[in-house]
Amino acid sequence: QLEDVATAVLAAPPGPRPGRDDLLLNGLAVVTTEGYAAGAPMLLRALQAFRAEEVSREESLGWLPFACRMAHNVWDFDSYTVLSTKLVDLAREVGDLSVLPSALLLLLSNRVLAGELAVAESMVTEQVTIGEVTGSRFFAQYGAMVVEPWKGREDRTRQVIDTLIRDRALRGEGKVLTATEWAGAVLYNSLGRYEEAYVAAERGCEHPQELGLSIWSTVELVEAAERSG
Repeated sequence: QLEDVATAVLAAPPGPRPGRDDLLLNGLAVVTTEGYAAGAPMLLRALQAFRAEEVSREESLGWLPFACRMAHNVWDFDSYTVLSTKLVDLAREVGDLSVLPSALLLLLSNRVLAGELAVAESMVTEQVTIGEVTGSRFFAQYGAMVVEPWKGREDRTRQVIDTLIRDRALRGEGKVLTATEWAGAVLYNSLGRYEEAYVAAERGCEHPQELGLSIWSTVELVEAAERSG
């Protein structure tokens, strides 16, 4: 269970030089065991350390994906921007195709939130190209699911959602359901179909312990609720 892992993390003795990595792990563990308000300040301190301190190439490839996700979870947009950009640049530089597709997903999600939809869409195209080489289109589909609702493209959004749900049944990834409900909520809010958006957003919020898009679904839930009365 997630709670058992978090408890074990907090009970473990610190390393010889406790630092940003410990803060990041312990912050998420506190979020899990004591709640978001208790753990978020620790995560914010960890993210500032990742931005301020020198991080080796090896450490960056190992830790930045996790750090970027935590920045997304605690709404630290500046850290999310800096760290996801650094991760993509590094993954491209070393040609690491095991990291680059997920790194692009992190950065394109960040660019969508910045309103740079064309930039985000170009990264989806890059993911498609990588998928043709590696034989996996999962990240390209996921990237498209992030971008398409913001463009109000209903047919394309539904197509990507259906594909991801089918893949989820094969891969057993429960978080995909939260993600697809979030995408539906964004789409329906953008089209002014607020009652449908409310239903999707409510489902997207059902598992707050997932953080990520479960948290972001609350934004869509509030908008749909306000606009539908």
